[in-house]
Amino acid sequence: MVCEIVRIGDSARITIKGVVDGQGAMILKERFRDLSHDQFDELVIDMAGVSRVGSSGLGDLLLFYKATAARQGSLRLIRTPAAITAPMEERRLATLFEINGD
Repeated sequence: MVCEIVRIGDSARITIKGVVDGQGAMILKERFRDLSHDQFDELVIDMAGVSRVGSSGLGDLLLFYKATAARQGSLRLIRTPAAITAPMEERRLATLFEINGD
């Protein structure tokens, strides 16, 4: 899994490519921890290059949501493939943060 972070003003954008499972989720969490020392109002996660999200990856998204919301910020997933959006909607994650399709 590859993870790139770009800061634009008060927003942070994480672009992910690959599978977000056990190992990928650990990498993603490390990158988020590096980012969380900085302040941002919005966290945007570009999911266009993600082929699968495992339970560890879903757990990370919830962790990111909680950490961002605790600072009065927002989390938004963009360009999320339908194969990934459906399981997230089934687990009602769309009630916590915005999930936009591709």
